[in-house]
Amino acid sequence: MHLETYDYLTGKLIETIQDLDFGALLQNQHGTRPILFKAVSDEETGVSGLKLFLESIGSWKDTLFGYYTDSTFIPAIESGNSRFSHFIETAGAIYTSPNGVTVGWDQTSSAFVWLDTHVLSQIGTNQVNFRLFYNHS
Repeated sequence: MHLETYDYLTGKLIETIQDLDFGALLQNQHGTRPILFKAVSDEETGVSGLKLFLESIGSWKDTLFGYYTDSTFIPAIESGNSRFSHFIETAGAIYTSPNGVTVGWDQTSSAFVWLDTHVLSQIGTNQVNFRLFYNHS
């Protein structure tokens, strides 16, 4: 399985990625743009139960990490949009852990996932860790 990022304004495929990058984050502001991605199967078949966790927020303790997911592309969902809900950090996440976000799946890829950040009162330097779990046959 791999991740593909999309332009949040147009829905155009940008690239296949290994790491999520929120870009420059400024204190007391939302990120300049949300990350928009899909998980895509390589060889996996029968994928079900896709869940996304925010496992660790590193030193970004006063930052809110938001998500929104939909099976269809919705153009121009900006950072700070009211559609975003916030992750609850789940240290040591496993598939059955609470606070995972269920993401829809069709035959070969997930629903679209938008990620947002809102830095409140602390600037961090450590990396944020997301974890993706799924079942497949």
